[in-house]
Amino acid sequence: MAVKCYINKIEYPMLDDAEITDHAAASSESTISVDITGLPEPRAFDTVYLFDNAGYLLYGGVCGIPKSPVWKTPFEKPVYELTVNSMNHLLTRRFVNKAWTDSSLHDIILEIYDSIIAAENIALGTVSSSLSSLPRQKYIAPDMTVYDVLNEIAGLVGATWNIEVNAASTLREYLGYTSTSLQFYAGTSGPAPAITPYEFYDTPVFKPFRFVFLVREDFPTAEPPESCRDIQKSVEAYSVRTVQTVKGATGITDPQSETYIYNAEDGKITVAWPIAELPTIRVNGTLATVGINGIDGEDASKQWLFSYESAEVAINDKYEPMLAGGETVEITYRGYFSLRVRLSNAPVIRQIAAQSNTSGIVEEVESNDRYHTAAELVSYAASRLYSYADAEATVTLTVDSIRNTEPFTIWRIDWPEIHITGEYVVVERTLFLGGWQHVQVKLKDKGYLTSYGKTFLRNYANSPTDIRDTDIVVGSATTADTIMIQAAYAIRVPLSCFADDGQVWMWGGDYYASY
Repeated sequence: MAVKCYINKIEYPMLDDAEITDHAAASSESTISVDITGLPEPRAFDTVYLFDNAGYLLYGGVCGIPKSPVWKTPFEKPVYELTVNSMNHLLTRRFVNKAWTDSSLHDIILEIYDSIIAAENIALGTVSSSLSSLPRQKYIAPDMTVYDVLNEIAGLVGATWNIEVNAASTLREYLGYTSTSLQFYAGTSGPAPAITPYEFYDTPVFKPFRFVFLVREDFPTAEPPESCRDIQKSVEAYSVRTVQTVKGATGITDPQSETYIYNAEDGKITVAWPIAELPTIRVNGTLATVGINGIDGEDASKQWLFSYESAEVAINDKYEPMLAGGETVEITYRGYFSLRVRLSNAPVIRQIAAQSNTSGIVEEVESNDRYHTAAELVSYAASRLYSYADAEATVTLTVDSIRNTEPFTIWRIDWPEIHITGEYVVVERTLFLGGWQHVQVKLKDKGYLTSYGKTFLRNYANSPTDIRDTDIVVGSATTADTIMIQAAYAIRVPLSCFADDGQVWMWGGDYYASY
């Protein structure tokens, strides 16, 4: 297969030692060498395109590191080695700063495409319609790279993304020609009309790449090529687990009531859980006033002071009369507590125990602070446990054609004589464009890749994405209009307001004001 290399619409002779690595959702690098004799020197940020002998786009990327030869003599041939970054690398330099509430993941992905990815001259490919049926979510991305945001969302819902080559793009489109020559006719008032063809050099619509966001059900299927050789299978069981523990998440208790005998020397009481919201305190049965430590410390009307996420409630030394000690203090509050879930896969434990003559217990402990209820944490732990119940098989092989070797193509393999059967997914391919042109392919039966070296679940996780809900996202805009400054405050303590007639209104408890 003859391959032509173009940089800035100029063809560069390419040496026969190129290795093009392609895998999804990863910032990969490939290396090619070109002879620049009589041609402009390649620069960083130049776009490099490779076209096959039929004129269709084979590969494209951004030149990251053009390296000259070592100039030893005046007769050194000017062969430059180019490190070409995949188009996914662009998304490591673009940032998202946005908060979504009650949004579908499908809409979030499309908005990221419309506002950021499309500006890179990347067409929109398939965005899985399955995302529309998932629960609406809150998602906050404070100055995160597009690359990290897409990986995070993909990991939560069992998906993958990629900026892939649009194989329908042609060299003719790249150079600015239309697919057919335009014909112009002379006017009828003159001699016999002449038909003259012209090539049309208007600004072309050349979109060599497209963005896709897929779940497994969207992967194309294909039969493996007949020329498969150098086949090797490896089975990796290090990720297998039969007991899954997940900790680090935080929940909020039901209302707790605790009674203490106040010690005047201590000047405080210590409850069982860090306090999550304004508590109610009674001293010898009489309702006491409570304020926030650091805010109401100078308010002599507040008898007790508490801090969010602290288990200590202190007496306010500005309040009179002071407690003498020995009083009965009853506090009702809701507190934070650490969630920890431990699940076991009994059938697999028995299976491994029988095979290995051991306990069969293979434990894994993870920390995850995204979840706020025990049910959510149990669901996450279960998905992790059963997704890693089996060993992961990887198959590597060599073929002569690139057909059906695109990442995330499902191969249905039936080679029982070498113990390889079932569905395997292409996760990586490397094109060797030297004298012997061939393709090395890597496939997996599970643990498909989002970001290279990371795995996602086989099925949708249906996980909540309302993470980082304490982060603040501040958007910016440029405008020529007059701007009116407004401030927003989230009030989490009882708020006293006055009506027009002077009567006091009170908000408190579960009612919070935001003005």
